[in-house]
Amino acid sequence: MNLVPAPVAGSKVTAEWLQQVTDTANELAASTTNLLYGTTLMPQSSFKQASSMLGTYYRSAVPVTFPAGSFTRAPIIVCSIMGSSPGAMLEATFSDVTKNGFTARCGRTDNPSASTTYYWIAMGATQ
Repeated sequence: MNLVPAPVAGSKVTAEWLQQVTDTANELAASTTNLLYGTTLMPQSSFKQASSMLGTYYRSAVPVTFPAGSFTRAPIIVCSIMGSSPGAMLEATFSDVTKNGFTARCGRTDNPSASTTYYWIAMGATQ
């Protein structure tokens, strides 16, 4: 897809420029990209104690499954988490991404007293 620069202020819009804009709009309309998003609760019981050079921390891994046919190959994942413990270090990541889903992963420096909310966005091809 070619991005079409806007005409310079004061210049006339040409038929060629208008055709380029129309072609770009048609390409975008025929795009086969899907965007899914959601939240996944990571239950308090899913966190297991571990240790690292940072000391003791707690981690969780929860599977996320996309609706059938959402993607034809593994999408790009963007994630974040929200916790309510002031001063706790929270980490959101993921693994095992396929066209069918991924594993949501969370790390915390405190032992959670409640579920942790994991936010995710998946972007990818549908054809």
